[in-house]
Amino acid sequence: MSYHVRDVLESARDSAPAPRTTTDDIIVRAGRIRARRRLAAATGAGAACLAIAVAAVSGLGSTPAGRQATGQSAAQPGGFTLPAGFTTVFGDARAGGYRIGPAGEVTAGYQEVPVYRDGATWPGGDGKNYPLVDGMITVYQPGVYNPDSFRRADPQTKVGPEFSVTVAGRPGVGHTVTYASAMVNVPGAPSASPSFDPAGGFTRVALAWQYGQGAWATYVPRDAQVNQSTEDAVAVAEALSVVPERPVRAPYRFGYLPAGWQPIAVTETDAELSTTVSELYLHDGPLADKDRAAVVDEATPRTVKIFVSRSTLKDEAIRGRKGVHCYAQPVCTRVLGEYFIQVDGMFSNALPAAEVKKITEGLKPVEVADRAAWVPVK
Repeated sequence: MSYHVRDVLESARDSAPAPRTTTDDIIVRAGRIRARRRLAAATGAGAACLAIAVAAVSGLGSTPAGRQATGQSAAQPGGFTLPAGFTTVFGDARAGGYRIGPAGEVTAGYQEVPVYRDGATWPGGDGKNYPLVDGMITVYQPGVYNPDSFRRADPQTKVGPEFSVTVAGRPGVGHTVTYASAMVNVPGAPSASPSFDPAGGFTRVALAWQYGQGAWATYVPRDAQVNQSTEDAVAVAEALSVVPERPVRAPYRFGYLPAGWQPIAVTETDAELSTTVSELYLHDGPLADKDRAAVVDEATPRTVKIFVSRSTLKDEAIRGRKGVHCYAQPVCTRVLGEYFIQVDGMFSNALPAAEVKKITEGLKPVEVADRAAWVPVK
């Protein structure tokens, strides 16, 4: 698929571009969003629309697994209950060369638990390498996920026949997913080929299993130049670790939100995993019940993204410039020493620039480096 974003961006820039929104960055991150949507669609979890958007991390890799969890395994008899609101029960676990968790994005309909492979990294722009996401476990609230949609695919993938599988004694289904190619130089970017080419593809295994009454979870590996066995995939799924319930937090409080707008998705990320430590999506009211299984990201209609990152070499234009800086697009940045907060309504155009500025100016930040000071999101 070709991109025509470059001309649009260059013609639109009548003021300084916002941090992390250079032309090349947006094109790369567009690929990451498209890859994430494509993978979500393969499990029935994705929405239909696509957008050019800023994203976080995507994936690579696989190794054989043997379980060693740091919390109680979710595979224990009796399973677990997925909490409502922006709280989670998922912690860290190990499965051979994999790290599973801690929790990623939390929404009203699902919680994501990233899966990392030891040794697979991406350059963070600050001179450090960070773990790449190898795949994603998504745990859905009861009644949200429809397992009949599990085997959806697109021209970039080839999906094998469905087979029965047992995950920790619980019934499920699996299928192979052969990716057309793996883009190891640009993590998460889509294949350059518009249609599936079986030559040189790599086959991995996706799973969906019923962890409770009417409640399903999925494990979807991401494209990589590594094949994966069913045994490996099951070991990763069974390693999902349950810990005492804890809130998901952000390094700020809200001072202003437009009428009806509210958080619909929150991610709190360890500093050792990414330069971006917090992501939150605001939406014009709650998501409809029919949309609760859909991936929440920049492509979700009527959303504004707020993210908090450490400044890197890309951010020379704002380093040391205290206060709020807004741009021609509905994007504002607030500099907080080593960190910055960006409020980004650029991709959905759901709010005018003046409202994005009011949200940014109304934020009441805490010390970002002090995790104990972070605030639960409600």
